[in-house]
Amino acid sequence: MAGIVDNKEVLELSGYLKTMDSRMDNLKHSSDAIANDLEKGNTALSIKKKALARDLESVKNDMSQIKQDVRTLQKVILQLIAQLKSSVKSEELERFNKRIDLWGPENLINRNELDKISNEL
Repeated sequence: MAGIVDNKEVLELSGYLKTMDSRMDNLKHSSDAIANDLEKGNTALSIKKKALARDLESVKNDMSQIKQDVRTLQKVILQLIAQLKSSVKSEELERFNKRIDLWGPENLINRNELDKISNEL
């Protein structure tokens, strides 16, 4: 049996539905705003990630170059050490100086004598 519909209940139900519709619209707008913010955040994050990846690659390249430079410097240092080992030692230099002092080449001839001999020739 069909009941009698009370206008007051219909109006109350209509008001309730309008309130629910309004709340649903607000939730939809909030949801859209959150999705938009997430999309912007993801885009910014992606851009930042790409920039950091480029920076990391640059640092890796710099590190590789530095390692290569260090290896080159190590080789040069080893070559210098080898050359220094084969050069004259201080004891040998002292012995050489003593021999020169004993021989005394500066006493063999002086400047005037050299000029006199060269003028005669």
